[in-house]
Amino acid sequence: MVLISPTVDIAVLAIIVTVISVFLQGKLMDRKKMKRQQEEMKERQKKIKELSKNSDEKSKKEMERMQTEMLEASTEMMKGSMKYMMVSMVVFLPILYAITWLYAGTKTIIGNVTIPFTSWTVPSYLAWYIGVGIISGILLNAIVKAMDKRKEAEQNKKEEKPVQSEQKIE
Repeated sequence: MVLISPTVDIAVLAIIVTVISVFLQGKLMDRKKMKRQQEEMKERQKKIKELSKNSDEKSKKEMERMQTEMLEASTEMMKGSMKYMMVSMVVFLPILYAITWLYAGTKTIIGNVTIPFTSWTVPSYLAWYIGVGIISGILLNAIVKAMDKRKEAEQNKKEEKPVQSEQKIE
């Protein structure tokens, strides 16, 4: 069931799947919280590295406590990622199966791709789907990040205005 051409059909499906993926990420994962947790992890790692240089008992206990905190934080981050992964698999695996069923054996604008250092050959329809999906994912995530930064900047401006008006009243 080719609508326009296999190349266009697969590209449109890959873009639709990417849009759904980014939407699910936004709904199921708190990007700000994840970013904050990653920054905290980096700080803890630096502190642990500094504490490992000391050989006293207090430093060792503090290092163990921080490692436990890091383990708890990474477990929480993994839970968020697993939730997204499980939901996305339910959505995307049937789509990938349908693409394989509809377009297996068809040629796209790229030919079959052989993966370097292996003897695996990826069919052209799948290579095209993966390529379009990766490119559209990068572009869409860049757009979402830009929109998040814009919202954050607007919120910061709104928070600054009342402070400035209060200063003028005094």
